[in-house]
Amino acid sequence: MATDWTDDPEWKEWKEHVKNELIPMIDGSAFTMTLVPGKDGADVKFAVELGLSIMLNKPIVLACRRGMTSPEDIPAKLRQVADGWLWIGEDGQPEPDSMLWLKGFLEDIK
Repeated sequence: MATDWTDDPEWKEWKEHVKNELIPMIDGSAFTMTLVPGKDGADVKFAVELGLSIMLNKPIVLACRRGMTSPEDIPAKLRQVADGWLWIGEDGQPEPDSMLWLKGFLEDIK
């Protein structure tokens, strides 16, 4: 006998977390910055946060790690919703050009 997945306690707990914690956190932010998953595939947390950022009309900055993500790995639709990219070098530090862009972006959204 099939069960309704919406009755699953884990689903209910996650849904409450999203409603009570994630949505207010994103809604209260000036913009969202999210680490783009590597080319290995989609990430559920990334997808939910991105969807909420779009629905809450937040500016979106994609943080992309060199060596794990290249510009051609970012899907065209994702590039369309992004306000910009912050490139992170293989040393884990933001690249200088990206930091200059981010500084200007932060000034623009004040």
